[in-house]
Amino acid sequence: PAVIKDGRTMLPFRAVFNALGVTDDNIVWNQDSKCIEVNKGKPGATYIFLAIGGKGAIVGDQLITLDVGPYISNSRTLVPLRFVAESLGATVDWNPNTKVVTVTK
Repeated sequence: PAVIKDGRTMLPFRAVFNALGVTDDNIVWNQDSKCIEVNKGKPGATYIFLAIGGKGAIVGDQLITLDVGPYISNSRTLVPLRFVAESLGATVDWNPNTKVVTVTK
């Protein structure tokens, strides 16, 4: 399930990437360094790098500062939904009345 941390919706990283069309073949989890790398499509098409506990991320060749960085909880790696979705070209809408997040690709 989703978790709200510091006002940001966090979801397990594989669930988010898979739902947005990134296959497990394009995701690398480095257990030693606790980093996630995503290469979607042809080389250079979409590259995302996240480090657990860090508030910096790389998308393509740009460094992005996150409000809330990825973290591990109950053996699950959680990432900020809006950041991941928008990095992959999706649109994210939040309805504060119903507390529903809608992701459109």
